[in-house]
Amino acid sequence: QWLGTGLTVPDDLNELAKKSLLRPAYYPFWTFDGILEINWACYVRDTLSSNNDWLPREGVAHEIFDDVLVPGLKSINLRTLQKLGGYNLKDVVDFKPGYLAGWPALTYDRSLSQATLLARERVIRKVRRELQFRVLPGIQKKEIQTGGLKWQNMTFKLIFLPVWIGHYRYKGKSYPVKINGQTGQVAGEKPKDTFKVISLIVAIIVTIIILVFWGIFLASQIGLS
Repeated sequence: QWLGTGLTVPDDLNELAKKSLLRPAYYPFWTFDGILEINWACYVRDTLSSNNDWLPREGVAHEIFDDVLVPGLKSINLRTLQKLGGYNLKDVVDFKPGYLAGWPALTYDRSLSQATLLARERVIRKVRRELQFRVLPGIQKKEIQTGGLKWQNMTFKLIFLPVWIGHYRYKGKSYPVKINGQTGQVAGEKPKDTFKVISLIVAIIVTIIILVFWGIFLASQIGLS
């Protein structure tokens, strides 16, 4: 199904792709929980002043984060993880050797300290991206700055998640595929049909031209009226 979807995918991809067997494996991941306390400062418009002055404000924002997932293997980047979709981490159970029967498990090459830094960076980026809406909602503000950070009750787990890995060949070229072993979400690469790509670009350009001329026509009609 995945091979057959996409506007620029060759029509014969599903039929001609020589599928190799997928290999199951448990991949290591780090997860992090905790609380971030971040200081912020900004200027808010004083609506009570006749001059609408900007007044300084400051405060502290808190972010409670749960199960921030970081791949334990450097070969899996965050983009690939996003393509694989989410795992239901509430289904994670305590490790027992019997769970690995028939499934190889890979050891991590990203240390706990490296994973911790990545997890903190993701949490900080998320908070900074949302501060405009979380801080003093409904009040006009500008120049939001962040200051000191304080991490509280930060904990971690090393977990193993199921992934199917493999590749397929199309016209002599190999394309990698990874599949979420819990949800079936596919992360992989697909070839593009050059004719379809060009046709799509032309269609977009033609649509833009039609919209521009339609806008000019409407404007001229309004002017004449």
